[in-house]
Amino acid sequence: MQPYPAYKESGVEWIEKIPSHWTTTQVKRALEFLDHMRIPLSAEVRGTMTNKTYDYYGASGIIDKVDDYLFDESLILLGEDGANLINRSSPLAFLAHGKFWVNNHAHILRPRSGSLGYFVNLLESIDYVPYVSGSAQPKLTREALGAVRVVVPPREEQHSIAAFLDEKTEAIDALIAKKRRQIALLQEQRAALINQAVTKGLDRNRPMKDSGVPWIGEIPAEWKTGRLKFIATINPSKDGALDKESSALVTFLPMEKVGEDGTIQTDTKKTVSELWHGFTYFEENDVILAKITPCFENGKGAHLSFLGTSIGFGSTEFHVLREITGTSNARYLYYLTRSRLFRAAGEAFMTGSAGQKRVPTEFVRDFTLGIPPQPEQEVIAAFLDDKTTTIDALIAKEQKQIELHKEYRTALISAAVTGKIDVRDVGV
Repeated sequence: MQPYPAYKESGVEWIEKIPSHWTTTQVKRALEFLDHMRIPLSAEVRGTMTNKTYDYYGASGIIDKVDDYLFDESLILLGEDGANLINRSSPLAFLAHGKFWVNNHAHILRPRSGSLGYFVNLLESIDYVPYVSGSAQPKLTREALGAVRVVVPPREEQHSIAAFLDEKTEAIDALIAKKRRQIALLQEQRAALINQAVTKGLDRNRPMKDSGVPWIGEIPAEWKTGRLKFIATINPSKDGALDKESSALVTFLPMEKVGEDGTIQTDTKKTVSELWHGFTYFEENDVILAKITPCFENGKGAHLSFLGTSIGFGSTEFHVLREITGTSNARYLYYLTRSRLFRAAGEAFMTGSAGQKRVPTEFVRDFTLGIPPQPEQEVIAAFLDDKTTTIDALIAKEQKQIELHKEYRTALISAAVTGKIDVRDVGV
């Protein structure tokens, strides 16, 4: 792909030079706003509908189905508010086809002339951060969006660019989908490996016995059956452990500092006196796991082997497990909390209302499991450390490839819609 033969200054900073025969204008002159036609429907209203047939769109795409529609054509939707305006974790501009409904969180745009496919790619390529107002709740107003200057090629070139991008992005998206499937397979392999090791041990040929618990089934003959509280201290008290008036800095772990992959970010430090009341106390080498939905289901938790300080505090939405010397191994406890057996049972025993459901302390304390001797726990933990490290490295490699594909996709769209490459003679 070659550049155009001649360029001129666009007068638009983010676009710079454009092909000499292209023009620039404002979004409001190139596209018609249909925002006055959108109608929000509350979750309660949508919940009463019995014939939910049509797509209901919000700022980032389809969020529900409803029993009626506002539009019956293909239109461009562009998120009006939310963090996606800043972090772009999902498409901001996208097409809606056929019969659908739109709430008040997405702008609705129809090209005054030209290619729908060209304009949706153009709008997706723009960095809207300079046009966004508000910090707690970012917002791209109709006035701000309408004033954004964009580039407009002749109509036939718009169609050529749209066709070119359809073919190229479809191929890139197929590669990304393949990588995601591979990651899912690796994650499944990881989960199966952990579950097998902590519930049956490492030797598949060893003598087994009935655990006496239906959902556990058989366990190795040398293992015992017991409750988790017999091998771990659950939510240990901080009383007597330290001076609550201390000005010593310790690691603070709010929920967002704990990953779904067992990683933690220890960069936030606060004084003990600041954290003593209202936060969960833990020590280095403890195991923490989120108890609130959806963090529990998503696997938020960690073995605090590198806490950075000897003690720390975190969100009240964590349970804490502490190994009992000579009885359990902290790393084994961590893998146990990530096993399918533990996770499925935890979900089943959650209490509370929708959106605020939690795994109760009683479930963690009384969770029944097959318990290997402490030395075997260490062997299992070391085995899983080795195997999961290898799998995690493969997942990271696939994820890096996805990010590279995404970057290439973004760069290709930007180059095509701003005239940095000439696709008129490229076969599609």
